[in-house]
Amino acid sequence: KLLGHRDRLVRVHLARILAERKECKDDEYEWISGLLADEDPFVRRAAADAAGRHPHPSSFSTLIKAWEDAEEKDTHLVHVTRIALRNHFAAGALPNNAWQNELWANELLDIALAARGPKSAESVASFLAESIGADDTSSDDPANKSEKPSIGNWWYMGPFKAENFDKAFETAFAPEQEKEIDLGKILGDTDLSWKTKPDWKDGLVHNELKGENTAHYLYREINSPVARNLKLSLGSNDAVSLFLNRKQILNKKVRRAVAPDQEKLELSLAKGKNRLLLKIVNGGDASGFYFNAGLGVEEDKLMRAVSFVSEHVGLDKLATVVSLLDEQAGKDIGYRIRLHRKVWQGTKGGEKPYSRELGKLAEKVVRSHVQAKASGSSEDALRLASDLGLRDLFKPVLEILLSPQASSGTRLVALDACKNLSEFKFAPVARKLVLDHKEPESLRLAALSWLGSRKSRGDAKVLRAVLSSSHERLQRSFAKGLASSKTGAETL
Repeated sequence: KLLGHRDRLVRVHLARILAERKECKDDEYEWISGLLADEDPFVRRAAADAAGRHPHPSSFSTLIKAWEDAEEKDTHLVHVTRIALRNHFAAGALPNNAWQNELWANELLDIALAARGPKSAESVASFLAESIGADDTSSDDPANKSEKPSIGNWWYMGPFKAENFDKAFETAFAPEQEKEIDLGKILGDTDLSWKTKPDWKDGLVHNELKGENTAHYLYREINSPVARNLKLSLGSNDAVSLFLNRKQILNKKVRRAVAPDQEKLELSLAKGKNRLLLKIVNGGDASGFYFNAGLGVEEDKLMRAVSFVSEHVGLDKLATVVSLLDEQAGKDIGYRIRLHRKVWQGTKGGEKPYSRELGKLAEKVVRSHVQAKASGSSEDALRLASDLGLRDLFKPVLEILLSPQASSGTRLVALDACKNLSEFKFAPVARKLVLDHKEPESLRLAALSWLGSRKSRGDAKVLRAVLSSSHERLQRSFAKGLASSKTGAETL
């Protein structure tokens, strides 16, 4: 009866009484919602204050409506409803459709950022997910938006030894010759069998394959309820071939350290079971791969979120949003460092204060993950340190480069970072690497190629030693360095 009382002062006092309660009962939350919809602005202000003191999902939509109706006509009501909404975000008192009002979505994000707290972080993360859509499908084909395919565990067979790297790449070993993979069958001259690898998770770099001039095979099955395309990100150390349902769709002969997104392609999945065979060829040292299928690939999703916030909220709020997403990631340091590096790349450097924040995180990861099992997190941290030009990190990065415990792939990434952070400090290190026969050939080649591209008398002794040696691959690498340098002829 009081909700509909004709005297507005009675309705105002009712709202104030509700605001002063220590806690409200279910029907009293409904009273607050009713008062928020009152035609009198004074009643709505008092009701908004009550809603702010007692956040509840049932009040959220009427708060939004009161805020929307007030616009700029009633600045007091706008202020009170903003505070009430902020308290709702902080308490996590949100209905499922909290972000559906597109008109106010950006303002709501602003309020949610001001609220902070774990519940607010969950809300912002949810909003970003809704704003940027679910999966990044490759076309508008309805089939691509239907039920997701399921991807099985990896199975591994190898190593298959060859005379040299070229032979290892060109030879079709037993797994390639099979019409249909039988995981219980023993293949090859050395009685190799398929071994399951459930620990090889997607989205991480795995540098666990060994053997000079060897081929390694990985197999998995993808079951799709419909025919559809699936985006794929691959990385390899060194060469890579990929077969889908016995058809070769990738064949790349390279020597490199493994990293995400070295190859991007689409798989044309048939309805039902699809058989995927991956061949990795290693020239020397440790070898590995990176695999991430586009079932809403987290990096793509993060970049769309970053783009959305940059466009609608501005870079001043971007650091706060990323900080919230960072908190959501918790202890997953690999995910966190990829997030920050993607943000850095997407904003092309961002603002100076934010750059320092990124630098602190990169330094923390670089220092603490020298011997990390998930080598991908260390490598992404090294790349980020290089991107940011953090010269004071040269020493810990150099420690990784010279660490025998680090994988060859991680050491190559560290080498690239060292030369970018300080050419002057890296030059003597590069000379020692080239002349040290105990070091992996891949590192010596990379260091020599860099020396060959410079114009420095200090490199002359090393270069003469290489030219007078019988190591043709080192000489070839030196020649490539010369070819890439404007002063190459003078150096020669």
